[in-house]
Amino acid sequence: TFEITSIIYDTLMEVEEDGSLIPGIADSYEISEDGLIVSFKIKEGLRFHNDKPLDASAVKESFLRLMEEESPRAKDYAIIESINVISDYELEFNLSEVNSEILNQFAYPWSAIVEASSDNLRSKPVGSGAYKLVEWIPQQHIALEAFDGSHRDGSIKEVKILMIPDASAQINSIEKGDLDLIEIPADSLEKINEEKVDILRFPRNGIQLMAMNSANPYLEKKEVRQAIAHAINIPDIQAAVWNGVGIQIGSHYPPGVRGYIDLAGTYEYNPEKSVEILKEEGLHGKIELRMMLPKSYPEYVAAGQIIANQLEQVGFTIDQEIIEWASWLSDVYNGRDYDLTIVGHTGRLEPYALLAKYISTGSENYFNYKNPQLDQMLAEVKEERDLDKKYEIYGEIQELLAEEIPAIYIQTPEKIILTSKNLKGYKEYPVIVTNIRDLYFE
Repeated sequence: TFEITSIIYDTLMEVEEDGSLIPGIADSYEISEDGLIVSFKIKEGLRFHNDKPLDASAVKESFLRLMEEESPRAKDYAIIESINVISDYELEFNLSEVNSEILNQFAYPWSAIVEASSDNLRSKPVGSGAYKLVEWIPQQHIALEAFDGSHRDGSIKEVKILMIPDASAQINSIEKGDLDLIEIPADSLEKINEEKVDILRFPRNGIQLMAMNSANPYLEKKEVRQAIAHAINIPDIQAAVWNGVGIQIGSHYPPGVRGYIDLAGTYEYNPEKSVEILKEEGLHGKIELRMMLPKSYPEYVAAGQIIANQLEQVGFTIDQEIIEWASWLSDVYNGRDYDLTIVGHTGRLEPYALLAKYISTGSENYFNYKNPQLDQMLAEVKEERDLDKKYEIYGEIQELLAEEIPAIYIQTPEKIILTSKNLKGYKEYPVIVTNIRDLYFE
């Protein structure tokens, strides 16, 4: 997983807690005036865990592997036309089109720099990161030790990652002092003895929502979507389904991402207002909707059942259908054969990756929402290279989505970390990484 690989490997750029970027193994970088060439100078003297040099040629070979057609991440790097090695520690990436957030692609954990001769990355990973693999026993543990050739050292010299699938067993172990750091599910939070461990909570980079299919003539009407929004009590859903662990949101934008605006409660819970709107539209008691819920995600099924009950209380008729995940993907997401559905979306460093789902002609617009104003804003924000202007547009997009409500934005889930009382320095990032080098014992 990326939690593990991020410990062993390095990337050209690195992500800070707030989503900003700093050089990783890159000493410096430059983007050409036309935005089509990204140049990097690599820190000199770096080596892989097998003592082979980490230079510009090694970086090029690693990206060529990532860009191969069979690579699961090839499409993320499709705009790279060629990679030129300029000198031992300098190289440039030539792009087919401008991407104002291209540097993010060099910071994701899957852009890790891999030693070219490594033939079994799954069992014998060779990186240049702060820790190197000592032992891996599947289903038992992974042992790591600090790598003294890293460009950023950690203070903890030895790390053992134990495979303990049962949350209760993990909690018992950390409270007894046998573990120093674990992640727990929301429903375990109330069981924790705060005198024995520290509890840390962070917003994840993702959102959970109820999508509404605007291809349905009723749901195409903003007034009907407003009536739905007023009928739903989101805090009640959070308490019942997620044990109150989560951050209520008002648009398709996670709180931990740069530029977030708190728009929760744009449409407050007001079932009387919901009924009033439906009566004004002559639709009270006349709308029947199909709610498709993915069986593989019990929390979404539970949330859907609560929402269905709340909607029925104001006059909607909701037909619920629980389906297999494969059917959800084929029929709901790709086939767009639904009226309502509950699902989650994982974010990226660039907000555009989430928001592009609303492009009218986009293949991922399973909302079937069409808004020329939003299309124009998304086109502008994609091209804008001035970061202040870019995030000003992102703010305007959030406000538009909060007002137009093509979906009911429920919450961003929280990540709950427990640490031993003397372990300090844990940081959460908007990408899937675990930087053990941040940690230290008091």
